[in-house]
Amino acid sequence: MALSPRQPGSTIKPLVYLSAMEKGWTPSTLIWDVPTQFPNGTNPPYAPKNYDDEFHGPLRLRSSLGNSYNITAVKALEFVGVCNFIANVQKLGLTSLQDEGCAEVGQPRNYGLALSLGGGEITPLEMAAAFGALANQGRYLEPYALARIENRQGIVLFEHTPPDPAAAQVVRPEHAYLLSHILSDNDARQPEFGINNNLVIAGHRAVAKTGTSGTDQFDVRDAWTIGFTPYVVTAVWSGNTNNQPIGTGQSGYRVASPIWNSFMTQYHVDKPPLDFVRPPGIVEIEICADSGARPGPGCANRRLELFAGDQPPQDADQDFIQKTAVDLWTNLRATAACPDAVYDASFFTLLVNGNESVRGREQAAAKQWLEQTSAGRAWANSRNIGVPLRLPPTQTCEDQPRPLVTITQPGTGAEIIDTVEIWGSARSPNFNGYLVEYGLGENPGGWGLVQERQPNEVDNGRLATWDTSPIQLFGAITLRVVIFGPDNPYTLEDDPVSLETRTLLTLLKPSPTPTATATNTPTATATPTVTATSTATPIATKSEITPIASSTPAVTSTLPPTPPITPTPAP
Repeated sequence: MALSPRQPGSTIKPLVYLSAMEKGWTPSTLIWDVPTQFPNGTNPPYAPKNYDDEFHGPLRLRSSLGNSYNITAVKALEFVGVCNFIANVQKLGLTSLQDEGCAEVGQPRNYGLALSLGGGEITPLEMAAAFGALANQGRYLEPYALARIENRQGIVLFEHTPPDPAAAQVVRPEHAYLLSHILSDNDARQPEFGINNNLVIAGHRAVAKTGTSGTDQFDVRDAWTIGFTPYVVTAVWSGNTNNQPIGTGQSGYRVASPIWNSFMTQYHVDKPPLDFVRPPGIVEIEICADSGARPGPGCANRRLELFAGDQPPQDADQDFIQKTAVDLWTNLRATAACPDAVYDASFFTLLVNGNESVRGREQAAAKQWLEQTSAGRAWANSRNIGVPLRLPPTQTCEDQPRPLVTITQPGTGAEIIDTVEIWGSARSPNFNGYLVEYGLGENPGGWGLVQERQPNEVDNGRLATWDTSPIQLFGAITLRVVIFGPDNPYTLEDDPVSLETRTLLTLLKPSPTPTATATNTPTATATPTVTATSTATPIATKSEITPIASSTPAVTSTLPPTPPITPTPAP
């Protein structure tokens, strides 16, 4: 069976992730393990599930591979491309894996994204050799059985010639080491495998990966465990040679890993511990454990991760919790064009990875899981993330209307008395009213009401009419107009954004009203006492009474009408 192609199940996943890492992914790349439907041509969408029939939310590549989750592996293959993956693993000796459609039209004919879960057929020997390349710092050595043949005369009839070292280096040493580190990390296998599992070889650093083929737990056909130490690579396949199911509920871990563990334990019983050779290009960088990016200001859970030096983690501005400057008038991203009401608000960033064409789908699926499933809400709640999610605005405040508040009349420094009309503008995005107030002096310690809050915008019109007569202190007085916008949504209290303008005026003391003088003009009849007002005019003919102006001594035209008075009757 070593040379018989069989479905490798999840043992293919390390090679899928290797191809993704060669395209830019890292051990901390974030992948969303949430319900996802993948287009499948004219067929119904492909909707894979995990072995435990659960979804685990945002996962880093390390834990995705360590726990052998299916959905994240499918997304890794989607990122790489099926044809690209098939072509890439030829360098690792997987020559059994071919698809004519890739060569003919650039599209797979026989395989789809299920290839990431072991849907192809590969021989156990080829799989062992591919894992051997990871064990050998990225150098692929074709398996061979005979090293040398010589006859009884000592003449060498055949001798295996090792490949040129440069040609054998098919995988970067950094990538080989990172995958070996992940697959030997017992913590990365949690929670699926438990602490005490068959993939641990006591006292030795051991890589191990299980695999199971079949349609479901009732149709298990192949059971695999492949792994290595710095000493040896071992691949175990279990199954029926006629490809019949091996038993309900069986798996690579249940059937093959005990065999693998028994052999590896005995093989290493007399060998000193060795670790894998760490290439000089490997660096250690702190990341946020939740997002896999460099820690942002809201990251509470941090850890160290290994990276190839030229493939660091994503920047801190990709971390889940971000501070974003927001223009409170428009609730859009603030820029230099709108600096007057900026608030640094915290948002949740839906970090996703994959090709550009699938990022919208990934964000929608992640948001739905977080907001609409109990597991998603529990994940968010454990990290103090509110749902519905508060996502950062995508638009900026540039080219948006800006708030405007002006006083055009009375002008700065004007002298005012009695009743004053106030003109100007009061408008803004998301307008929520304006208020007119006054204060005594140049720097008032408090404010009096000129006009209560008005709901409508004013554009170069009358803002208020101000009766100053109740004010008993005269001299410098400050007039201000305040406009209000929306309430700040990022605080608990009621604190709407506002903008004001002020103008300094001089309030004059009203002149005393003089007593009217007598006139010599006779009147036709006796005139009773008359209460003069600014609008009442006595009914008389020109020959019967003098003009109204003569009943009151000269008053400057700039003064408003005087309060009601009672003039002295003419003799």
